[in-house]
Amino acid sequence: MATKDRHYSKEELVDLVDYSKLRGITLIPEIDIPGHSKKFIETYPEIFSPKLKDWGKNMWGGDAINNVINIGSEEVYAAIDILLDEVIEVFHTSPYLHIGADEATIDNLEGDPLAEAMMKKENLGGDVHELYRHFIVRMNEMVKSKNKIMCIWEGFKREGKVQIPKDIIVFEFESLYNLPNHLVEDGYTLVNTSWVPLYVVGTGIEGGWIPRKWEPKKIYSWNMWQWENFYHKSPASKKPIQLDKTPQVIGAQMCAWEQTDEGEIPSLRKRVPTFVERIWNTDYKLPFEEFYSKLDKSDHRLTAIIKNSEQDSLLVGYNILDDGNGVPIRSKD
Repeated sequence: MATKDRHYSKEELVDLVDYSKLRGITLIPEIDIPGHSKKFIETYPEIFSPKLKDWGKNMWGGDAINNVINIGSEEVYAAIDILLDEVIEVFHTSPYLHIGADEATIDNLEGDPLAEAMMKKENLGGDVHELYRHFIVRMNEMVKSKNKIMCIWEGFKREGKVQIPKDIIVFEFESLYNLPNHLVEDGYTLVNTSWVPLYVVGTGIEGGWIPRKWEPKKIYSWNMWQWENFYHKSPASKKPIQLDKTPQVIGAQMCAWEQTDEGEIPSLRKRVPTFVERIWNTDYKLPFEEFYSKLDKSDHRLTAIIKNSEQDSLLVGYNILDDGNGVPIRSKD
């Protein structure tokens, strides 16, 4: 964890997994690699970042501390193999293992001797993004050897020399790198993690931030085969991408992160039940007002249990407007 000297022990995590199992909940672990790996690099630079320069570019082209592990190093794969065994031992109830694979600034590997050597050995050509695709293939082989099903975030492009295996599960969130309709056409299994309206992120009130919490009514209007994004570079920002019902979309996920612990329950207590209603009752839909009246009653019972009636001050969410140049801004409402 980012907070110094504060982390869960192995015993605490096993207790949490077992506690969840008794309540019908399966906890799926995620190790986000090869990007979002700054802590790996800081803690074991000699393993995860051999020969890589300390600085690189972020997703928007600015200078940033490199957070991509060196996937050209065999030592990295050996370390990941050990790490996956340890994670699987803790999260023993999960048939799935999520490796992240999103938002990795692979361009930072350009010119690296280890990356170039592996690309030559594997006949990948000169594009480091083919090494990224090769990494996904190797991770899938590693995960399957441990009798688990690999999950990744949408992050690989449709086009590429190295074929991404079809037996993985893709958590489609941005509709930017690879569109959900293309993934379905290409035979992949998806989990809908659409940015809009399934993300509950940050406070949403700081100046300059795009609102990242959506009201229950907006969530209720969504369905499991629909993707939408606020980011103007995503095709789903102009018009939601609506698919026909297909068994290839096996479910959906509400994504809550980057909040204080005090803010989690107030921000989720009405959003999660609304979300669950839409994935468990995909064909039967009450009018929103009738559903919300029922939700209010159950929410009052939650208040009695936790002895706290606090609700997210941004529960009603915000509408998103356009600044005229395709860039979304917060409404004044």
